[in-house]
Amino acid sequence: FSGLLPPLTPMQLEELRASLEQRKLMHPIIVWANHDDTIVDGHNRYAICQELGIPIKTEARLFKDRAEVLKFIYSVQAGRRNLTKEQLDYVRGKVYLEKKKTHGAESGGRGNQYTKVVSDQVEHLATAEIVAEEFSSKGDKVSAATIRRNASFAKDVDEQVAAAPPEQRADVKRELLSGKRKPKANGKPK
Repeated sequence: FSGLLPPLTPMQLEELRASLEQRKLMHPIIVWANHDDTIVDGHNRYAICQELGIPIKTEARLFKDRAEVLKFIYSVQAGRRNLTKEQLDYVRGKVYLEKKKTHGAESGGRGNQYTKVVSDQVEHLATAEIVAEEFSSKGDKVSAATIRRNASFAKDVDEQVAAAPPEQRADVKRELLSGKRKPKANGKPK
């Protein structure tokens, strides 16, 4: 999950390092308890604490799937950083793609339908509608069409980052998610 958002700038890393040196680790590193304690939140703090020999506190949390982890990361980061429009679009797109991949497909379906019981009625909802509802309930009013556009954007970003030389991938992702560079769709500039 460390690559979900662009890396901190050198200045942000130095500020974090100074804070950790002065106050030590105040907030625990969040790990995915039922998934080999994978770090969900705190990658930068973890690396700096390791480097400086600062004791690391962790907090294990249960998440039902990768999509739930992505939603958690989105909510934490939205309150912590000034995320760009592109970063928010990317995270919403990744949540949608992950949910589409995992839900519905478990029962042999195509992976894009949910069943929701609403006052004794069964309502089938497309994954994009469910994700839009989830994000809208957090105050981020978005439509299913926006979620599908976000997914397309996330795919385009991931493809362009994967196509870059390994040593340039972090910079390419930072530029794409900061709005300084527009992603290409199918190899063509948008």
